[in-house]
Amino acid sequence: MSTYFDADATRQLYREYDVDRLMAIALATTDEYSEEAIGLARQELIARGVQDARFDTPPGSHAPPPIPGADSADTLPLVIKVLCVLLPGIVIILAAAYLMANKKKAAGEALFLMMIGWFFWLLLFKVLGN
Repeated sequence: MSTYFDADATRQLYREYDVDRLMAIALATTDEYSEEAIGLARQELIARGVQDARFDTPPGSHAPPPIPGADSADTLPLVIKVLCVLLPGIVIILAAAYLMANKKKAAGEALFLMMIGWFFWLLLFKVLGN
């Protein structure tokens, strides 16, 4: 397999492509195109006046998509996390309150910690010989 990459020929080819085809290359993974090819597609799009926030991430490193409607600072305080594990029964009400406040990530986190809490308590009862 050859590792030779002709940047000038690629630039010339990209000048002939329409915006949709260039966007597909610019947002592709490194499994599909080389980093150089993706970078050149992004450069061509920027030269045409097309800006996209996804161009700021390096080629091939795609972060997982965010949870729709979730705020990045939407997490539970440590005290609530501990209570979710120790008192898992109250978490249903807490999760419902967070959902009504449109804090989906915090509600999901509370439900996850509730499952850990139930596992903790069931394991404790098993160990104590119940």
